[in-house]
Amino acid sequence: MDLEWGEHLSTGVTSLDEEHRNLIADYAHLVDALDHSDDVSGFGQAFGRLMASARDHFAHEERVMRNIGLADYGNHKKEHERLLKDAEDFFHNISRVFRKKDCEAVAKYFRFWLVRHIQDHDQKIRKHIDRAD
Repeated sequence: MDLEWGEHLSTGVTSLDEEHRNLIADYAHLVDALDHSDDVSGFGQAFGRLMASARDHFAHEERVMRNIGLADYGNHKKEHERLLKDAEDFFHNISRVFRKKDCEAVAKYFRFWLVRHIQDHDQKIRKHIDRAD
């Protein structure tokens, strides 16, 4: 479940790229909590931190998209809202009903979502900026 920052994930916007690096670091803490705990409490705490970082990042990214006039802003924002809704649902179930294998599935889902979102949606920010130059 490793995830590393690479140029293929760069948006060309320094502040967004730094936040993406931080999200990847938060994800690494999530996996570490999963690997080094027999219960789900550490995972729940790490997951809460990851979602707080994601919420802050999405707000910043949405401001950037509005400021540059990104045409796909509405769809992009809906993607953010969908992930946060899923995250809230998962978060409420972690301590109540999730077992370690459930947490592993959640971690894999968010890894997949993060990479796909950066590559498919956030790269549109880079393309928009490159066209404007």
